[in-house]
Amino acid sequence: METDRNKPRLLISCPTYRLEPETWAGIYVLWAKAKEQFRVDIYLPGDNKDEVDLETKGVKNHLGNYNLIRDLVLGRDYAYWLNVESDMILPDNTFDKLTNLIFNHKADIATGHYVFRNWRKPGEGSGASN
Repeated sequence: METDRNKPRLLISCPTYRLEPETWAGIYVLWAKAKEQFRVDIYLPGDNKDEVDLETKGVKNHLGNYNLIRDLVLGRDYAYWLNVESDMILPDNTFDKLTNLIFNHKADIATGHYVFRNWRKPGEGSGASN
């Protein structure tokens, strides 16, 4: 049986300005599946109050969170990094699909497609795509 020390490390991160309950549930499912194959860390950097001014808080807060995540990934021995945006609703098969791309298809990068939470098709009223 493989010990945890022999398992590759995986970081699951979520830069949070706010964390939707459905997103947290999806991260939990990812963790539950991943812990069988990986040593898993979860990192949820929060509000970087000291790093940004209030006028541009949203954008700079998000950028500050990504900088914290980048430093963590580069500073430790992570073999893989999985990032989830804080408003995502993840399908239950997300982990299986991403690991299939990495291990079976030898992809260096695997990503999922998502749309905005309030997205509408063009011509269906206001929305991110109009």
